[in-house]
Amino acid sequence: MNLTAIRLPYYIVFSVALIASLLVIFFSWKNRKGKGVKAFTASVVMETVWLVGYMLELSSNTLEEKLFWDNVQYIGALFAPVFLFIFALQFTNRKFDLSRWIFPLLIVSALFQGLIFANVSPEMLHVDAAISPGIPFDEFTYGFGTITLLANVYAQILAIAYIVILISGFFQVNVFRNQLSLVLFGTAIPTVGVLVALAIGWRFANQRDISPLMFAISNLIIAWGIFQRRLFNVAPIAREILFEEMSNILIILDTNDRVIDINSSARQFLGEFDKDELLGMHISLLSPELYQQFGKITD
Repeated sequence: MNLTAIRLPYYIVFSVALIASLLVIFFSWKNRKGKGVKAFTASVVMETVWLVGYMLELSSNTLEEKLFWDNVQYIGALFAPVFLFIFALQFTNRKFDLSRWIFPLLIVSALFQGLIFANVSPEMLHVDAAISPGIPFDEFTYGFGTITLLANVYAQILAIAYIVILISGFFQVNVFRNQLSLVLFGTAIPTVGVLVALAIGWRFANQRDISPLMFAISNLIIAWGIFQRRLFNVAPIAREILFEEMSNILIILDTNDRVIDINSSARQFLGEFDKDELLGMHISLLSPELYQQFGKITD
């Protein structure tokens, strides 16, 4: 079997990961008015930069090229956790002054990235950098210097922090736990998967960095959530109590006139349905007279 045939399954995985990332970016941005969705979209953009840099590193043949594309991957590795941290705070409706978090974190990430690209002190970045031949791909190997080690620790601390923030959302009132579970599961896969793989020494495509495989799984889950579970259509955490307790009937529709949220008064009025049946149902099925009189309600 020739080398191209051996590499083909890995190319397929990388392509799926890239397509899934682009789909999530596109459809998340369409729902960018939701809490934290802009930050989440930015995080997936950073992951995509990471993935593209990874793919180009694998296809490079010289040490200089591999070093450059490895440095590009740090853009995603350093900035994606920042945006996911911001997303977690906004998604769970935490009462933080984000202006105090965003700029310091972005500045720290930018400083690390600048030091890595400047390469002013190679012994503090990539120790004993070399190309190690292997199948299906050669590996760019190096030991972490002081700067790259600190950069990785910084990114992992942020990653663990946003996972903890999302987990803490389960202890809040008025939580859509199905959506929170989906977000937590999807966004935690890269962090947890990479840490577990490093701990047990598992490799993918002869590489110690298995992030692209984790991105593929993570973004496929998030994409499924966007398409099937209306993820990000409304803010799922800590809705105003008034929404549930008000006596008026309140039904929230998406741009296709499908029900994406409904308060208790409306559910009591439509007593023959439970909430799961109502979510995703076209408004014309609930109130044909109103739909016939006014046409497409969201126009």
